[in-house]
Amino acid sequence: MQERNKKILEIGFEILYNIFSSRISKEVGGSSISSFTDYLGVSRGKVDAWKKGQHPKAEDLRLLHDKLGIAYRWLVTGEGDPFEEETGNVTIVMKKENPLTLFGFASCGIDGWGGTIPYSVSVTLPSVHEGMIAVMASGDSMIPAGIGSGQICYCDTTKEPGLGDAVYVQRTDGLGAIKVYLGKGMPGLHIPDEGKTAFQGWLSPADGAQKPFFMDVSDDALITLAPVIFVQRRM
Repeated sequence: MQERNKKILEIGFEILYNIFSSRISKEVGGSSISSFTDYLGVSRGKVDAWKKGQHPKAEDLRLLHDKLGIAYRWLVTGEGDPFEEETGNVTIVMKKENPLTLFGFASCGIDGWGGTIPYSVSVTLPSVHEGMIAVMASGDSMIPAGIGSGQICYCDTTKEPGLGDAVYVQRTDGLGAIKVYLGKGMPGLHIPDEGKTAFQGWLSPADGAQKPFFMDVSDDALITLAPVIFVQRRM
């Protein structure tokens, strides 16, 4: 799956570069990679990473949108028209479906398979209320937690996160991220400094297995901490 996503991103870069070459290169006097990096105002190393399949960061997506006029939806998901008009915020509509029968257990371990449930149990999608928010994941730092770039995360601002939960965290500067919540730390894994809350993500898989990293945020800088309730993996 990671190799497939990397290939998709490599193709995406070729499309970005072709858009620059066909639409903008004449204005800047060249269509070379150097002209491309100069126009965007980014380093050659960053562009080389994109070419190799690394997903652009959130600030890079904003840059590509503003400079090349490419729709955010296409930049994040690769779906739709790269030049579709976007007005205001993207609204995610979730329909209230009929209850579903819980079919059975699906084993996630190495020891065998789960079976069907011999009695009737029904489940429904979590209800949408004023405290729910939807955010689109950008980047690949949460792939080991089951959240890929372009997927929609539904988060509940009224619930307290538990250790190990995927959460949407927003700081007072308005920037947000989806990370694993470690709270005041987990012995043997990571302990933050006093007055800070710890979160975990994973480095880019470009060089093989993803290695974890930790980020500590001052408690005073946290304004939103919302557990991810469920993930919409396909639009």
